[in-house]
Amino acid sequence: MSHNALKIKSAKPDRTSDIDLTMTDLITGTPSGNQIIEYQSGSWVSSSVGVTPELGYGYHYQWSGGSGGSYAYSTGDRYIWRGNGNINTLSTGFSTVTSTATYTPITNSNWYMGFNIPAGKWLIFWQFNVYMSSSTSYSTWRFATAPSSGSGTYTYHSAQSYVTGTQSRFGGLVRCVVDLSTASFGCLVNQNRSGSIRISPSGNAHYVNAINVVAL
Repeated sequence: MSHNALKIKSAKPDRTSDIDLTMTDLITGTPSGNQIIEYQSGSWVSSSVGVTPELGYGYHYQWSGGSGGSYAYSTGDRYIWRGNGNINTLSTGFSTVTSTATYTPITNSNWYMGFNIPAGKWLIFWQFNVYMSSSTSYSTWRFATAPSSGSGTYTYHSAQSYVTGTQSRFGGLVRCVVDLSTASFGCLVNQNRSGSIRISPSGNAHYVNAINVVAL
Protein backbone atom coordinates (compact mmCIF):
# COMPACT_ATOMS: atom_id res chain seq x y z
CA MET A 1 0.00 0.00 0.00
CA SER A 2 1.13 3.53 -0.69
CA HIS A 3 1.16 4.63 2.93
CA ASN A 4 3.75 1.95 3.66
CA ALA A 5 6.20 4.04 1.64
CA LEU A 6 6.25 6.53 4.49
CA LYS A 7 9.20 6.42 6.87
CA ILE A 8 10.68 8.34 9.78
CA LYS A 9 14.37 8.78 9.12
CA SER A 10 15.51 5.17 8.49
CA ALA A 11 12.50 3.51 10.17
CA LYS A 12 9.91 2.04 7.76
CA PRO A 13 6.46 0.55 8.39
CA ASP A 14 6.23 -3.23 8.68
CA ARG A 15 3.58 -5.27 6.84
CA THR A 16 0.99 -4.30 9.47
CA SER A 17 1.81 -0.60 8.94
CA ASP A 18 3.49 -0.29 12.37
CA ILE A 19 6.75 1.66 12.66
CA ASP A 20 9.22 0.54 15.32
CA LEU A 21 11.03 3.71 16.41
CA THR A 22 14.23 4.05 18.40
CA MET A 23 15.83 7.13 19.97
CA THR A 24 18.11 7.61 16.96
CA ASP A 25 15.05 7.79 14.66
CA LEU A 26 13.78 10.84 16.54
CA ILE A 27 16.87 12.68 17.80
CA THR A 28 20.13 13.74 16.20
CA GLY A 29 22.82 12.60 18.60
CA THR A 30 22.36 10.67 21.83
CA PRO A 31 21.71 12.50 25.11
CA SER A 32 23.48 11.19 28.18
CA GLY A 33 21.98 10.79 31.63
CA ASN A 34 20.24 13.86 33.12
CA GLN A 35 20.49 15.85 29.87
CA ILE A 36 17.67 17.30 27.78
CA ILE A 37 16.83 17.47 24.06
CA GLU A 38 16.12 20.72 22.20
CA TYR A 39 14.62 21.71 18.87
CA GLN A 40 17.08 23.26 16.40
CA SER A 41 16.73 23.97 12.66
CA GLY A 42 13.85 21.58 12.05
CA SER A 43 14.93 18.63 14.16
CA TRP A 44 15.35 17.49 17.75
CA VAL A 45 18.96 17.29 18.90
CA SER A 46 20.71 16.20 22.07
CA SER A 47 21.79 19.10 24.29
CA SER A 48 24.72 19.53 26.62
CA VAL A 49 22.39 21.25 29.11
CA GLY A 50 21.84 19.13 32.20
CA VAL A 51 18.52 18.59 33.92
CA THR A 52 20.19 18.73 37.31
CA PRO A 53 22.05 22.05 37.92
CA GLU A 54 25.70 21.57 38.79
CA LEU A 55 27.10 23.39 41.80
CA GLY A 56 30.32 24.93 40.56
CA TYR A 57 31.28 26.63 43.81
CA GLY A 58 29.63 26.61 47.21
CA TYR A 59 30.78 28.42 50.35
CA HIS A 60 29.32 29.19 53.76
CA TYR A 61 31.20 30.93 56.55
CA GLN A 62 30.96 29.75 60.15
CA TRP A 63 31.44 32.94 62.10
CA SER A 64 33.51 31.51 64.99
CA GLY A 65 37.29 31.85 64.85
CA GLY A 66 37.49 35.20 63.11
CA SER A 67 40.23 37.49 64.45
CA GLY A 68 40.13 39.55 61.30
CA GLY A 69 40.83 43.01 62.69
CA SER A 70 39.15 46.27 61.71
CA TYR A 71 40.34 47.23 58.25
CA ALA A 72 38.29 49.87 56.41
CA TYR A 73 37.15 49.40 52.80
CA SER A 74 37.72 52.09 50.18
CA THR A 75 35.82 52.68 46.93
CA GLY A 76 37.14 50.25 44.33
CA ASP A 77 38.20 47.63 46.87
CA ARG A 78 37.17 44.00 46.44
CA TYR A 79 35.08 42.37 49.13
CA ILE A 80 37.08 39.83 51.13
CA TRP A 81 35.98 36.94 53.30
CA ARG A 82 37.54 34.58 55.77
CA GLY A 83 39.02 31.44 54.27
CA ASN A 84 38.79 29.06 57.23
CA GLY A 85 36.03 27.47 59.30
CA ASN A 86 33.72 27.01 56.33
CA ILE A 87 31.88 24.63 54.02
CA ASN A 88 33.81 24.98 50.80
CA THR A 89 33.12 23.04 47.58
CA LEU A 90 34.76 23.77 44.24
CA SER A 91 34.27 21.96 40.92
CA THR A 92 36.97 21.64 38.27
CA GLY A 93 38.11 25.06 37.05
CA PHE A 94 37.11 26.94 40.23
CA SER A 95 39.68 28.12 42.75
CA THR A 96 39.70 30.82 45.43
CA VAL A 97 42.23 33.66 45.31
CA THR A 98 43.94 35.05 48.42
CA SER A 99 43.51 38.76 49.21
CA THR A 100 46.25 41.22 48.23
CA ALA A 101 46.99 44.79 49.29
CA THR A 102 46.63 46.02 45.70
CA TYR A 103 42.90 45.28 45.55
CA THR A 104 41.78 44.93 49.21
CA PRO A 105 42.44 46.50 52.62
CA ILE A 106 44.47 43.51 53.78
CA THR A 107 47.06 41.00 52.58
CA ASN A 108 46.49 37.81 54.49
CA SER A 109 46.51 34.16 53.49
CA ASN A 110 43.42 33.56 55.66
CA TRP A 111 41.29 35.88 53.51
CA TYR A 112 39.93 35.51 49.96
CA MET A 113 39.13 38.31 47.50
CA GLY A 114 37.45 36.30 44.73
CA PHE A 115 37.54 33.08 42.76
CA ASN A 116 38.49 31.84 39.31
CA ILE A 117 35.54 30.74 37.14
CA PRO A 118 35.77 28.45 34.08
CA ALA A 119 34.00 29.31 30.82
CA GLY A 120 30.26 28.65 30.90
CA LYS A 121 26.93 30.11 31.95
CA TRP A 122 26.60 30.51 35.70
CA LEU A 123 23.98 31.72 38.17
CA ILE A 124 25.61 33.65 41.03
CA PHE A 125 24.09 34.01 44.51
CA TRP A 126 26.25 35.93 46.99
CA GLN A 127 25.05 36.94 50.43
CA PHE A 128 27.62 39.10 52.21
CA ASN A 129 27.94 41.51 55.12
CA VAL A 130 30.01 44.46 56.27
CA TYR A 131 30.21 46.40 59.52
CA MET A 132 29.02 50.03 59.56
CA SER A 133 30.71 52.63 61.75
CA SER A 134 27.60 54.83 62.14
CA SER A 135 23.92 55.15 61.27
CA THR A 136 24.79 57.26 58.21
CA SER A 137 27.39 54.88 56.79
CA TYR A 138 26.60 52.98 53.60
CA SER A 139 28.24 51.09 50.78
CA THR A 140 27.23 49.66 47.39
CA TRP A 141 28.61 46.51 45.75
CA ARG A 142 28.40 44.76 42.36
CA PHE A 143 29.56 41.40 41.08
CA ALA A 144 32.26 41.72 38.43
CA THR A 145 34.57 39.57 36.35
CA ALA A 146 38.08 40.37 35.16
CA PRO A 147 40.50 38.58 32.82
CA SER A 148 42.54 37.52 35.86
CA SER A 149 42.87 38.23 39.58
CA GLY A 150 45.68 40.67 38.77
CA SER A 151 43.51 42.80 36.47
CA GLY A 152 41.52 45.85 37.55
CA THR A 153 39.53 45.96 34.30
CA TYR A 154 36.04 44.78 35.25
CA THR A 155 32.89 43.69 33.47
CA TYR A 156 29.92 44.20 35.81
CA HIS A 157 27.06 41.68 35.78
CA SER A 158 24.79 42.54 38.72
CA ALA A 159 22.73 45.44 39.96
CA GLN A 160 24.15 47.37 42.90
CA SER A 161 23.53 45.94 46.35
CA TYR A 162 23.03 48.80 48.80
CA VAL A 163 23.99 48.26 52.45
CA THR A 164 23.36 50.75 55.26
CA GLY A 165 22.80 50.70 59.01
CA THR A 166 24.06 51.43 62.50
CA GLN A 167 26.91 49.91 64.46
CA SER A 168 25.96 46.30 63.84
CA ARG A 169 26.23 43.57 61.23
CA PHE A 170 24.32 44.32 58.05
CA GLY A 171 24.53 42.61 54.71
CA GLY A 172 23.50 42.58 51.10
CA LEU A 173 22.58 40.09 48.41
CA VAL A 174 23.89 39.93 44.84
CA ARG A 175 22.20 37.74 42.21
CA CYS A 176 23.15 37.63 38.53
CA VAL A 177 23.74 35.42 35.50
CA VAL A 178 27.27 35.34 34.07
CA ASP A 179 27.91 33.93 30.57
CA LEU A 180 31.65 33.52 30.06
CA SER A 181 33.32 32.54 26.79
CA THR A 182 36.68 32.21 28.56
CA ALA A 183 37.83 31.49 32.11
CA SER A 184 37.70 34.62 34.29
CA PHE A 185 38.11 35.94 37.82
CA GLY A 186 34.98 36.89 39.81
CA CYS A 187 34.62 39.24 42.78
CA LEU A 188 32.46 41.87 44.51
CA VAL A 189 33.67 45.43 43.94
CA ASN A 190 32.85 48.38 46.20
CA GLN A 191 31.18 50.98 43.98
CA ASN A 192 30.64 53.72 46.56
CA ARG A 193 30.86 54.28 50.30
CA SER A 194 30.36 56.81 53.08
CA GLY A 195 31.83 56.52 56.56
CA SER A 196 33.95 53.64 57.79
CA ILE A 197 32.90 50.36 56.17
CA ARG A 198 34.86 47.81 58.13
CA ILE A 199 35.78 44.24 57.40
CA SER A 200 34.97 42.94 60.87
CA PRO A 201 33.86 44.18 64.30
CA SER A 202 35.90 43.42 67.41
CA GLY A 203 38.02 40.73 65.79
CA ASN A 204 35.08 38.63 64.53
CA ALA A 205 35.23 37.93 60.82
CA HIS A 206 32.24 38.31 58.50
CA TYR A 207 29.27 36.85 60.33
CA VAL A 208 27.24 35.83 57.28
CA ASN A 209 28.83 35.13 53.94
CA ALA A 210 27.42 32.54 51.55
CA ILE A 211 28.31 32.01 47.89
CA ASN A 212 26.63 29.64 45.43
CA VAL A 213 27.61 29.37 41.76
CA VAL A 214 25.32 27.08 39.77
CA ALA A 215 25.75 25.96 36.14
CA LEU A 216 22.94 26.85 33.73
